[in-house]
Amino acid sequence: MSTKTTFKRVALIAVASLGLGVLTSIAPANAAAAIFTGSTPGGTFDDDSDTLSIDQTSGANNFVSITTADAKEGVVTISGSKLSVAATVEEATVDADGLSASQTGEEPITYKIPTKSAGTITVKFFETDGGVTSTTVTETVEITVIDAAQLKVSAANSKSIITTDDDAEIVIGENYDNGNDGKTKDDTVTAVGVGNDGEVATIELGVVDGTAAKNPIDGDTLSAVITGAGLVLGDGANPARVATTEVDAGFAAFTVHADGTSGTGTITISDGKTVIATEKVTFSGAPKTITVTQNYKVGPGTDTFGTVDAEDGAVTLTVKDKDGILVPNADGEDNYEIVATSSDKTIIKGFTKGAGTIGNNDDGTYEVVAETATSTSGKSASVTYTIVDTDDDDTVLATSAAVKFAVGGETIASLVLSSDKAVYAPGDKITLTLTAKDADGFAVADGAYDVFTANSEEFAGLVASTSTTSAPFSYADDTDTGTAFTGGIATATMFAPLIGGPVSVSGTTAETAELDTAADELAVTVSMTVSSAAAGNSAQITSLLKKINALTKLIAKIQKKLGIK
Repeated sequence: MSTKTTFKRVALIAVASLGLGVLTSIAPANAAAAIFTGSTPGGTFDDDSDTLSIDQTSGANNFVSITTADAKEGVVTISGSKLSVAATVEEATVDADGLSASQTGEEPITYKIPTKSAGTITVKFFETDGGVTSTTVTETVEITVIDAAQLKVSAANSKSIITTDDDAEIVIGENYDNGNDGKTKDDTVTAVGVGNDGEVATIELGVVDGTAAKNPIDGDTLSAVITGAGLVLGDGANPARVATTEVDAGFAAFTVHADGTSGTGTITISDGKTVIATEKVTFSGAPKTITVTQNYKVGPGTDTFGTVDAEDGAVTLTVKDKDGILVPNADGEDNYEIVATSSDKTIIKGFTKGAGTIGNNDDGTYEVVAETATSTSGKSASVTYTIVDTDDDDTVLATSAAVKFAVGGETIASLVLSSDKAVYAPGDKITLTLTAKDADGFAVADGAYDVFTANSEEFAGLVASTSTTSAPFSYADDTDTGTAFTGGIATATMFAPLIGGPVSVSGTTAETAELDTAADELAVTVSMTVSSAAAGNSAQITSLLKKINALTKLIAKIQKKLGIK
């Protein structure tokens, strides 16, 4: 693999490349006659050549040669390297510093130009006529030499992605595009470890060199070594602790497999001694703990509540193994099942293994739907969630804390607005609470209600008696949500005005189907006080004086005890 050295010609020059090199040329429509002609191992360039490009790298023994044609007397200069000619050449004289040469034009002259290090080499030809050398450049060659080390694999430029999406591959720069998904971010892979020997993830690699163009590496052999849990597979037939694969036009891949154990597997991928990627996969063991996040508290009578959508179950269960690793297969996959046990099935139903409505988020968390068994408002029961091993006589592997659910009506009969404090300092955060109850005086069922507008139309928010920076409980008409209550409670925040004095916040309910007649067009209000800055300063001064007096008395006691007058 190499990169290109570009020759830019002002007029026309013939260049021969020795060592590494393939020279190509592009003919202009109105090319002048060439001063130099020549050939390279990759082909020839003729009198119509204008732009020359060659694969070349830096190296202790690498060079470019330029051969002149007959009957061209002149001077050749160079910067960035030095000129030399064969010892037998009599028709050209190279100065001692190697930066210029004079030629008689009687015979073709071949100049050797070393390309030992990266940089730019500029060669210029000045024609001599009648003993006078022109000050105008006749031809120029600019050679860009790339550091050979940059043509090797670059850990900084190469990329890797671990994913569970078989079709996802990555794109690196303009020269590295497989036309697929262009994935740029790792997936967090948590896979089943215990009892599993299947493929769980793919590591896609973009292997490129150190040049700015990030040219794809081709033909290198990559090795992958996994430590901890798991196995890897490259070009071989069977997953193992070590695997290899060959880079094909910049692309390579390994698959990661479970080995029946739990823990973290760390995969290190190298090209020779250069580590180009490190990825991780977490393998889970048997379920050991269940943590419950309660999203719903009150359900409608004789109905289900919550969904299998992320964070919208009646509860979200987080399941981990003994090492705290998330377990993604606890909902009926393999030999694990979730069971819900109710303290009173006549109020809140439970479910047996395989009978619950459960959504697997594929990350060790699960959305579980709940169901009420009665329409009697105010009734409640607790539910405990367990995971059983169906291969071991339903042995309980993990048990959650109990969560309490209640039954509530779906129509608001009373609505009260309150604040978390009676007095606030200027700029303090204020939390406002709407408490909604049904006709029996219990919290309404969880959900969104049309309270201040009908059909979830836009609501500008409650109105404060003085200027504030926010409008609590506001929502746009495109949210289609209304006001959301959980456990009969809805909250919103605002900030106290900067000027002290009494403040009230109020609003009026709409006439909607989700409100009883008693709650239709009902004015709700809450009053509070914002303390003035002067009052606040006075209180601080009073407090400080009290502390000073107490400190003075303490000092007097110490002096008396020590006999100090």
